[in-house]
Amino acid sequence: MQTNPDEPLGEILTLHEAAARLKLTPNAMARAAGDAGRGSKFGRDWRFTEADLAAILQARQVRQRTPLGRPVSASRGEEDAFAEARKLVERRKAERKAARGG
Repeated sequence: MQTNPDEPLGEILTLHEAAARLKLTPNAMARAAGDAGRGSKFGRDWRFTEADLAAILQARQVRQRTPLGRPVSASRGEEDAFAEARKLVERRKAERKAARGG
């Protein structure tokens, strides 16, 4: 279902249309919408505005994570993220070793 783009909400997209626009699978799109708290759900059907898609995309960029699941700012480079992850791994190894008395 799509409305006239001149109306205040603009174009309304279905889950599959929104997923295609953001190059996600429909399941990933629904999960991202739930995580970001955006989109409207009517029964089993999702509907999205352009503003919803922009907010979901922004939330996905900010929520990038290191391999250990720690949040990383979207403005930091991958090298910084992996360096932070390596430091965390080394710190956890040292803590485990100390806890074992070694």
